[in-house]
Amino acid sequence: MPYKKSVTMKDVVSLLNDCVKRDRECMDKLVNTRVVCNKKLANHNTVQIKRSKNKKGIIYEVGLLGILNGLFGVDETGWGAISANSVLLKNGKEKVEGFVILKENTFGNVIKLYTNYPKPFKKSLL
Repeated sequence: MPYKKSVTMKDVVSLLNDCVKRDRECMDKLVNTRVVCNKKLANHNTVQIKRSKNKKGIIYEVGLLGILNGLFGVDETGWGAISANSVLLKNGKEKVEGFVILKENTFGNVIKLYTNYPKPFKKSLL
């Protein structure tokens, strides 16, 4: 397959969901992993960064979705359009179910604009 000259949010979500179909556990761990980054990256205009405090000060962390959303920009509140949807398991932990493109409608409610979810977890896991 030749290189793509451009990539859309729909392309990214389709790829992420295909990866979930192939290895849900891997994608769950990957999307929930954050790496400490410096303030220069934390101040990027479109990359989403998790900010938290500890005794030493502010900690900045970045993950896969923060970088991918940085490709497509953010809304006026600083959030990107690509989101991971998770299911809550009996043990209280969340597992990635799939990825969607979100869009805020005129009433301020977030709606799913595009999804091609993999099949949900077996009920025995929930």
